[in-house]
Formats: sequence, structure tokens, C-alpha cells
Amino acid sequence: MIETVHGMSTLEFAKDGTPIPPMPYTYTGTVILGKFNGVGQIIWGNGTMYHGSFVDGKQNGIGTQTWGLGKGQGDTYTGTWVFGKRTGKGKYTWKNGDVFEGWFVEGVITGKGKFTGINGMRYDGEHMNDKPHGYGKFVYPDKSYYEGNFDNGKKNGTGKYTYPNGNVLECSWVNGLCHGKGEMTYPNGTNRIGIWENNNLVQWLS
Repeated sequence: MIETVHGMSTLEFAKDGTPIPPMPYTYTGTVILGKFNGVGQIIWGNGTMYHGSFVDGKQNGIGTQTWGLGKGQGDTYTGTWVFGKRTGKGKYTWKNGDVFEGWFVEGVITGKGKFTGINGMRYDGEHMNDKPHGYGKFVYPDKSYYEGNFDNGKKNGTGKYTYPNGNVLECSWVNGLCHGKGEMTYPNGTNRIGIWENNNLVQWLS
């Protein structure tokens, strides 16, 4: 049965899932045994709107939410929800036009996904806690790119960095910096072995 219901409820924040104090809402959709079940639309007092599936009063299934006044204003998420949290595959579009498509766990980007920034920045790979973590490829605005391992958002482990001029540095990375023995390959196919410390070349070995 389609009904319109007014009440008070908490609202998930756009990025970190932290609840805020209850605010008024208006729900229009299916109500079963006094709870939102099926397809409906809810609009909170700050202008945040969700349209999609509900189970026992929570967003559950496929739905789209656009955030209103406050944190994440103008951001939109379309994808899977599990009891009020973005969990599963979805697409998150920031107000400025940046886009992430991939996997979420309880509102946090976790697992495989692709970020595309309006400034030319792109990342395609593994994530944990909203950051690159695991294997992936990160393209910078200047068209340089790194392909390899990340830890908590930083280059860490083995990986290759390709400079805008085409030079390629293969190295062990620590906290985002080349550190240790590395190999530089030039566009003409020649290469040199060297030692780096904190991203600075110390000496050539060959």
C-alpha cells in the first residue's frame, strides 16, 4: 500500500557513515506492517533525498541518494544498500564531477574500483578505507603514472613510475618514495641501475 509518512530519523553522512542527530523526513511509498518495505522515496529536512528499495524501514537493495545541506552536499550515490549503508557495488559522484565506481562496505570504499577526477587524475585498482591499497594504477594530472602496490594511499612495495617524458623507474617504494635499488629505462630502450634514498638518486651502479 502506498502511503505518505512524516517522522524523525537519523541520516547517514555522505562519506564516513557517521550518523547525525535525528531530523524530520517525509516518506512516500510502500508500507508493510508499519515499516517502509518495497520501493519508496524519503526526503529529509536538509534536502537529502533517497529513492529506491527499503526493507524494514532502511535503504536496502538498489537506490539513489543525493545529499542535501551539510557534509557531502550535492554528492550522489547510486547502487546497492544494505540496511541503510552503502554496501556492495555502486557509483559515487561528487558535486565537483569526480566519480568513483566500484565496491563499498558500510559506506567506505573498499575493494576494486575506479576513480576518475575532473583534473585528469585517475586510479584503477584495490582500495581500503577510501584509499588505494593493494595493486593498482594511478594516473596523475601531468599524465605521469604509477603501476604497482599501494599501502594506505601511498606507493609501497614494488612498482613502476612512468614520467611525463617517458622515462620509467622500477623500484622498491617506501611511504610513497623510491628507496633502494632501482632501474631507470629510457624511451630509446637503454637502462641504468642505481641507488635511491627517499626518492633521490644517490649513485648509478651501471
